[in-house]
Amino acid sequence: MSKVIVYREEKIEFQEDIHAAQTIMLNILKEIHKLCVKHGISYWLSSGTLLGCIRHQGFIPWDDDCDIGMTRPDYEKFLQIAQNEFQPDLLVQTKETDKFHVYTYAKIRKKGTKIIEANETEKELYNQGIFVDVFPFEYYPSIWFLKWMIWSMNFRAQKNKYKRGSLKRTLMTLYTNYLMVFPVEISAIIRKIYIRYFQERITKKTTNVLSVSIDGCVPFFCLGKYIFPLELAKFEGEDFFIPCQYEKYLESIFGGNWRELPPVEKRTGHAKKIII
Repeated sequence: MSKVIVYREEKIEFQEDIHAAQTIMLNILKEIHKLCVKHGISYWLSSGTLLGCIRHQGFIPWDDDCDIGMTRPDYEKFLQIAQNEFQPDLLVQTKETDKFHVYTYAKIRKKGTKIIEANETEKELYNQGIFVDVFPFEYYPSIWFLKWMIWSMNFRAQKNKYKRGSLKRTLMTLYTNYLMVFPVEISAIIRKIYIRYFQERITKKTTNVLSVSIDGCVPFFCLGKYIFPLELAKFEGEDFFIPCQYEKYLESIFGGNWRELPPVEKRTGHAKKIII
């Protein structure tokens, strides 16, 4: 019989039930590690998963997702091999394997499970199994280009910090929808041109700036030397690869106070429901 775990949407403190989902994610991560080692594919723990590895030696206690990164060539190689070698209970979810998949990066899903995230309704047509996110990282020609992209892609989201109908949100909406329309549109055009014509020509031989692909994600950037050569670290008692200068990598994502625990009211996961 399936076990349904429903989380409160307001404040989510430490909950033992989340360990069941984390166990599934850990098992997926172990399969990814085994395949990557076998085929010489480089990957590393990223974002909150890396933060948990360093700060908690495992999952952040309230976290209900898992992230890894790969350079674009390794990412493409991984997807091709994983579809053939993973056990049938794992889905390598991309737009090619699931036509309803809405993300520009891959998810490795556990079939027979379900996780409904905060921005989902449970009526989506794509597979919603518990997952590990696999993000492709690209080499980019300049830090200033990425700073422009981060600024323009983040700005429109700022209004979501304010209550609907409030004066601040109304002013922010007017500002972003009218005064900001030109820089945002220019940024979008630059992004499309870059992805189409230049991205394949940029490699680690010509630049040392790496970022999550700007094609669908708000990027963050760091130097390649912060990541490579990769090192092994313990995560939930198992060996996984992490960036060699993980402190600088984490600072690139979370800022200088990444070591500090957030306030209790912000110790929340992403899921509204998990079915195991």
